[in-house]
Formats: sequence, structure tokens, C-alpha cells
Amino acid sequence: MPDATPTTDRSPLITLTGLWKRTDRNNQPFLAAQVGRLQILIFPNRRKATPDAPDYNLCVSQAPTTRATSSAPSTHTAPTADEELW
Repeated sequence: MPDATPTTDRSPLITLTGLWKRTDRNNQPFLAAQVGRLQILIFPNRRKATPDAPDYNLCVSQAPTTRATSSAPSTHTAPTADEELW
């Protein structure tokens, strides 16, 4: 991965992983990545009730046991933003 990580005045930012744009079974976009044995999913907060509520939800689940040889995350079906992950 090229070193395009920006720095701040306080400390350098470290890139943990890249994110891939995916769509759920309702054709809604989300971001996904796999880091080790974890799958990271970022969904827009569609239940945002107040202006100070978060805009996105970061969810973590166990990564699928079989992983494609590609560096992209698995293409298995991800839950929708309204479904429970556990």
C-alpha cells in the first residue's frame, strides 16, 4: 500500500486498512474491510433521531472462515444496517 497517510501536528495517522464500497441486499451502500479475523462494516445511521446522533455506525463481526485469495473483503452477504450482527 503506498504511503499516502496524512499526518497531523500531534502525531502521524496510521492507515489500518482500506475500505471497499459494497451494497447490501436492499441495494443500500456500506463500507467493508477485513483486518485479521475481524470483518469491519460501516453503515450510514438511518435511525438518526437527533442532530448530535452519529452519522455512521461501525460494526465488527467475525470474518468468514474461508477467504478469497483477493485482497478485497469476502463477497458474502453482509447484514443490512437494520439487522443485528450477533
